[in-house]
Amino acid sequence: MSLHCKLEVTFSRLNLLSLLWRLKVTSTILLTSVHADSTTVLNEIHYHPTDDTQTEWIELANTMSYDMDLGGWRLTGAVDYTFPNDTTIAAGHYLVIAADPSKVRLRSSFEKALGPFAGKLSNEGERVEVRNVANRVMSVVDYNDREPWPEAADGSGASLAKLHPETDSASVESWAASFRNGGTPGGENFKTPKPPIHIEETAAAGDPSEFWLETSPGDLKDHVIAIAGAPQREVVLAEGSSVLVSGDQLGFSTNKGDLLCLYSPNKTQVLGAVRLDDIVRGRSEDHPGRWLFPTEATPGEPNRFTVNDAIVINEIMYRSYPLAASPPEPPLFEHQPLVDGDTNWRFWQGVPQQGNAWQQVEFDDAEWSQGL
Repeated sequence: MSLHCKLEVTFSRLNLLSLLWRLKVTSTILLTSVHADSTTVLNEIHYHPTDDTQTEWIELANTMSYDMDLGGWRLTGAVDYTFPNDTTIAAGHYLVIAADPSKVRLRSSFEKALGPFAGKLSNEGERVEVRNVANRVMSVVDYNDREPWPEAADGSGASLAKLHPETDSASVESWAASFRNGGTPGGENFKTPKPPIHIEETAAAGDPSEFWLETSPGDLKDHVIAIAGAPQREVVLAEGSSVLVSGDQLGFSTNKGDLLCLYSPNKTQVLGAVRLDDIVRGRSEDHPGRWLFPTEATPGEPNRFTVNDAIVINEIMYRSYPLAASPPEPPLFEHQPLVDGDTNWRFWQGVPQQGNAWQQVEFDDAEWSQGL
């Protein structure tokens, strides 16, 4: 009885401590959700290279004012990589780990890329983790190639880049598509100003004679419009190109699911990208960076959206609790006594028994000690 009471008290204390811990964790998440995950965080991911001259890579940022020793830290999830024991990342600097470090060196001024890592970053989205030597998750992101994640990072040449290192890696609001084609490995993500020209609206994919796209005002001379991953569907716009670009000017057909990209001259910057659909898509000023479905096509005019908030999703049961049998049926057990309650036990105190002969019923245990 005393043992039972002791267990009850112990479990009660554990439950109380567990409750207090949950409250502490919850309040911490609410207060720090806009801050960096830890000392060294995920900062940029190039998960969908445009061609064989590029490679997949992951960039970490040190958000601290002192150098960090990353020896024994790991990348896990989509890829696997263990940092060598002498790996350090300087205060406020960046570190790149690539599938093919030599290609990062060729495509950028960053010459210290580590790797290769094992595995592959999915083009559709996947989980990437940074773990310290104690296997604690220090930074994590479950990226995706669909809204609300930036679609331009999925094959246009842009990387998936943090707007600022000191933000939560798990939050989609912390990420955007890089402006520079190929990303900014080893450097600040958004050092240059936002490009002045971007895509505003697109018609439904299909026949070139009926397709059009609208851009923000600006000179489109020598700018490039292309379908990601399809070199044969690319055009350099001539002088005098207007804000409204017709399908005839493009000279190629479009399909639902194509990633339509707008580049600066020579394709050094990715000015915008949108996943085409079989209906009109447009940017919403009320939802910065988001592509929504306009109420109607408005080429050359501001996009218009009608949001129906009279009926909204209020609750979701995504994993129901299993139902018991109805009516409930008690389980059936077969009781088979093994030994009597007052049976004397024999035990051996000498050199451990060899083999399994002592486990047999016919074993002679007369030399063993006896007691309760």
